[in-house]
Amino acid sequence: MAAAQRLLPSPEATDPATGAEVQQRWLTAFAELADLVNPGFGHIAPYAHGGQTASEARIDKKQHPGRELRDPSWTVGRCRQVLRGYSWVTILAGDLADRVGGAEALMSTGAFVAARRLANGGMWLQATADYREYDERASDPVFRALVPAASGGPGPPAQAAGQPPVILVYADPAAAADDRPR
Repeated sequence: MAAAQRLLPSPEATDPATGAEVQQRWLTAFAELADLVNPGFGHIAPYAHGGQTASEARIDKKQHPGRELRDPSWTVGRCRQVLRGYSWVTILAGDLADRVGGAEALMSTGAFVAARRLANGGMWLQATADYREYDERASDPVFRALVPAASGGPGPPAQAAGQPPVILVYADPAAAADDRPR
C-alpha cells in the first residue's frame, strides 16, 4: 500500500442522521487496512482528481518551475521521503513520522484529535472527530504540524468546476517552518 485514497463526502457521510456512523465505518476499515501494511501515504479527503492530492493539484507550475515533485508520477514512488498531501485523515510514512517528531509531538500541536503509530510502520493522523468539522480553519494547524515532511508549496487557489472544495493552506512549507508549533 504505497498510497491509499478515499474521497469523501458521500451523502451518507455528511448526512446529519447517518454521518457519524458512516464515518466511523470508513475510519475503522481504513485503519484496519493501514495497520496490515507499512503504508507510504494515505488519506480520507474531500478532494481527489486523477490520483492527485489537493496539494499536488494546486501547485502553480508556472510560478514554481521545477516543482515536478508535486506530480503523482513522481510523488507516489517517493512518498516515504515527501509528504504527498494532508487532509481530514492522513497516513504518514514512518520515515516522515520521525521527521515531524512522532505521535506525542504531533498531539501536542493541537492539530489532531488522534495521532498513533500504525502496527507495521507509519502513522495515523486524524484532524477532527467529525469529517464535517474539517475545514480551512482545521487544515491550518495540520499543515503547520506537517511542515517538516512537506516540500514545495501550492500556488494560488483554483477551484475546478464541479469539484468539491479544496481545503488547503496556500503557503510554502519552507516559509511556514518558523511558524510551526513545538
